[in-house]
Order: sequence, then structure tokens, then C-alpha cells
Amino acid sequence: PLSLVIKDFLWWLIKENTLVNWAYLKLGKRTFKTIPSSQLNAALPLTSKPDYKTATPRSWPSIKGFTSGTTNEPLTVYRSIKSILLEEYMLKTALAQFGVPLVPKYAILRGDNINHSDDGNNFFQKQPFTGRLIMSSYHLGPKTVRQYLKRLEAYRPDVIMAYPSSIYLLAKLAQDANWKPNWPLKCVFTSSETFTPEKQALVREIFGPVCDHYGQAERVAALQTCVKGHYHVREDYSLVE
Repeated sequence: PLSLVIKDFLWWLIKENTLVNWAYLKLGKRTFKTIPSSQLNAALPLTSKPDYKTATPRSWPSIKGFTSGTTNEPLTVYRSIKSILLEEYMLKTALAQFGVPLVPKYAILRGDNINHSDDGNNFFQKQPFTGRLIMSSYHLGPKTVRQYLKRLEAYRPDVIMAYPSSIYLLAKLAQDANWKPNWPLKCVFTSSETFTPEKQALVREIFGPVCDHYGQAERVAALQTCVKGHYHVREDYSLVE
């Protein structure tokens, strides 16, 4: 669809091209600084979703986002351009420590809705501008895993971005098939779900290093695992008390 093509072009424009990736890595620390504690303490205390909705007017320009709805009512949040850039800076600098190149190739396994046919030939989609390989997590299973592994071997991504549950299933199926990457995969980047040490261990055994990101749709705090597997608070993202 045209809307997805436009979205992919905008994604490439502000997130994936060589110039902006260089800016994230080289200039990011000068642009994004820790929030002073005086500003944090002066902020209006927000204790509920109704308070949040009435206390935070939408700034412009901004892009709409949503929480996962763990309290049964997804919250609508509006992200400023600087917020979007800061979030991308968190991603780029986290991946850089794993040796990810300036313009990496991404394979995505995160529940994307892909137009598919049930004949098994269309569980994948390559984006026209970013070049990302989108893989359907809904059709991954023992009968289809060989197609996923062959597509990964052909595409040879630098990073696999995935939900923990999806990459764990792929790792388990790959282990059953006695398969491991035959190219220098830099890391697996995970977020959005709890990722236990036991499941991380299997993913590391099959795919190599894992960078797990903890954050929120509200963009409050960020924690990430380093190359040694330990979680760290990103102090250049916000002040965590």
C-alpha cells in the first residue's frame, strides 16, 4: 500500500540513511542531555491516565503513539520530533557497542501484519527504502521454519530486531534443526516483552549477542544490556530516581 511506502520513506529519511546515522553517533551526546533534577522535581506529579490526558497538551509537530494497554485501557501519547530523535539515538548508540555498521541491514520479527498467501511463499516483505526484511511472526512454526532460516541466510542481516517470544521460538526451532547463522550476525535487539535469562541464553547460543531494551511508550526511562549481558540505566536519556 502507498501509505506503507510513504512511511518507509520517512523512516529512511530520519532514521536509516548514512548522514543521520552518523549524526546520531557523533553529535547525539551534544544534543541530548540528562534532564536537570530541578526541572524533574518541578514537574507536575501524574498519578493516573485521566490526570495525564488533561495535564499534557499536545505539542506540534508530533506523532501519535499508544501504550500496550496492560491496564486494559491503552493510553494515547504524542511524541515530539526531539523525542523521536532521542529514542533513535538510544537505539543507534546501543547497537554501536556490538559492532553494528553505520547503515546496518535489519531483519524484523515483531508481529508485523504482512499481506500473505497460505502457500508458504509470502511470509516476508522487503521495504523499498530502508531495505528492512519484515518477517511474519504469525506463521513461524516447525513446518515453516526452514523458509525463515533460508531467507535469513540469503539476506544476511547485521541485526535481528524481534519480540523476545518470537526470537526465542525461532532459536528453539533453529536448535532443533541444528542450524546457526553462517554469516557474521552482530546481535539480536529485543524489546517490548519480558526476556528471562534462561530464554536469553538460548538465543545467545544460536544467534550470538543480545541487546535487550527496556522502555515505555511514555518515554520515561531506558535500560539496555551491554555486551556482557548486564542491564544499565541510560543516564543520557532521563534522570532515574
